Amino acid sequence: MVIANKKDSEFFEANLIKFKTAFPDVEVVQISALTEEGISEMKYKLFELISSVKHVEFVEKDREVTIELEESVIIDNPFTGHFEVTGRDVERIFNKIPLNSFDNERRFNQKMKSLGVWSKLKEAGIEDGDTVIIYGLEMVWNEEEF
Repeated sequence: MVIANKKDSEFFEANLIKFKTAFPDVEVVQISALTEEGISEMKYKLFELISSVKHVEFVEKDREVTIELEESVIIDNPFTGHFEVTGRDVERIFNKIPLNSFDNERRFNQKMKSLGVWSKLKEAGIEDGDTVIIYGLEMVWNEEEF
């Protein structure tokens, strides 16, 4: 069973069709964590699945893991008054939160702040009126709003 989140996203149906085409035998439970649509069905399906398990055996395996570290936040200041923000965690959050409502914009802003983006911008010398670009999203820095 796969739980497909972001049912409220405009791209959900197209991605769901692609997934079901690639994996036709996999049961898909569609939810929106944002609107809570499908959450009850998901809980019921998970309960059914867990209840059907008779025996679980854990087997330890030796394995080798290679971790390549990528910076979670990268601040680039290519010219005065212009800041570009990228990085693994920034991109993950940017792709996760659809900026289609005021509440989501506030949520995105809070996530960027807790990730340390705003403090790193301040350390880099950002001033009111400077431009901040996060993966194509262009904003004007205003200290009071951040």
